[in-house]
Amino acid sequence: FIDLFFNALVPTERLSVTAAPVYYDYQLFGTWTPTERDRVRFRFYGADDRFRLFLGDGFADDPQARGSPGLATNFNFFQMNWNHRRSSRVDQDVVFQIGPTRLKFNAGAAVRFELELVSIYARAEWRVNVNENIRVVAGVDVGTGHFDILYRGMPVGPSEGNTQDQTGQEVRVSQSGYGIRPGVYVDSAFTLGRFVVNGALRGDYYSEINGWSIDPRIVANYRPIDAVRLKAGAG
Repeated sequence: FIDLFFNALVPTERLSVTAAPVYYDYQLFGTWTPTERDRVRFRFYGADDRFRLFLGDGFADDPQARGSPGLATNFNFFQMNWNHRRSSRVDQDVVFQIGPTRLKFNAGAAVRFELELVSIYARAEWRVNVNENIRVVAGVDVGTGHFDILYRGMPVGPSEGNTQDQTGQEVRVSQSGYGIRPGVYVDSAFTLGRFVVNGALRGDYYSEINGWSIDPRIVANYRPIDAVRLKAGAG
């Protein structure tokens, strides 16, 4: 129904929508249980979304409006999750995912932007029930990928004090790169009657800025009666 909104707000001789957005998504699941302690799940999923505007005759004489403005996104991922029960108190999860992502945007002939990213993500996590009152979760994860970016179009407006006329100029930027973000985390829960305390700590490294972050967090829950819960947190 998007054409109804455009045609009601904008004169049809200037702008009309002759094709609505098109969305496709798909997924495939599979599970393999090689032993009583192991379960492996496979998942393939993705999406392809496109949106395009077709301009009316009123833009025929505008050289910047040549072509049809549009936006397209596409991604496909393969994911594998392995759950292993090491003992009655310890569970282990391993996740691996890989896939490409593409983003394209153009505003006629005036602006064009493209992003292509191939990303890889992996995580290993252990959950330990120390006893009835203490539970600990610890893990490591890493995200990495390679990207290609292309921008062609109008330059950013002049900065303060720059009076140079940039009208008619075109900027073209093409860049490729690689990034990695490893992290480590631990989360624990302590239960004492009606009082529960969760404490967590996570550390991450960001290669694009060559920097680290440390994020602590603590949450306390208390139930004075079954119908009331009090909660406080900081982090």
